[in-house]
Amino acid sequence: MTYYHNYSFYKTLMSNPIADIFKGLHGALNENNLTLLSTLIDRKVISEKLYKEAVNYLGVDEDYLFYDPSAILSPMVYYDGLIYCDLYNLDINALKFIKVKERLYNQIKDFNTFLKEKKFDELFMFMDKRLLIPSFIRMYDEMPIKGRYEIFVTLYIRSETGFEMFTDEFLKKVFSERRLSKEWAARMRLFKKEAIKNEAGLIAVFHGHNKEYNPHDVYSWTLSKKTAQFFANRFEQRGVVEKKYILSRDVIDYFQSRGEQEVILKTHLIK
Repeated sequence: MTYYHNYSFYKTLMSNPIADIFKGLHGALNENNLTLLSTLIDRKVISEKLYKEAVNYLGVDEDYLFYDPSAILSPMVYYDGLIYCDLYNLDINALKFIKVKERLYNQIKDFNTFLKEKKFDELFMFMDKRLLIPSFIRMYDEMPIKGRYEIFVTLYIRSETGFEMFTDEFLKKVFSERRLSKEWAARMRLFKKEAIKNEAGLIAVFHGHNKEYNPHDVYSWTLSKKTAQFFANRFEQRGVVEKKYILSRDVIDYFQSRGEQEVILKTHLIK
């Protein structure tokens, strides 16, 4: 095994709450947390022998091999800016068994094709969800305006965390392009069909959260109280469900693809 400290590693794993494990598997990547694997040789993390064997077998640039502490289950990864691939423990037999080399080769080939042919929709469709938000921010100006908003919608729906990476100005720019999308118009028609108005013409929306942040600072709400309760209480947490009333004109977009009846609301940041 590559790890010298298997016991302490699994002890750390077991001590992490479910939310941390989930974030490690699905959370947006923070490049500042990455450490080159080559700098960890003989520092009680990896052995030089197994490291060199893995590099030779994979045939990749060592500058793309990192230790990601947030990836609790598999902190050794390949990352080149567009591709993020778990390497598990660098053991050659394990790498062969799960066909890491083949997966890497195919991803690099496909992603290079997507970039060359400017197929950004396919690029973001197959990209690891941990890279979606940082990659979209970095590549935003390279993408043609037509279709760019729907790429944002796709990655927004796929992503679990990392929304704090979007600056206020960036969100203003992204949402200003929503009216260029025919899909957006269709979603808004669906919203008007599914939203229930009271006698005053107001629509009830809900937001489930823990007590660590102000729900009025967020723009994601739902028509479903059940959905809000799920997000308030998942990961064995006891959260709070907020309720407020809105007008139809307050809604920026509406996502039903995950069955969550998610409503994106206007805020003081978005016109």
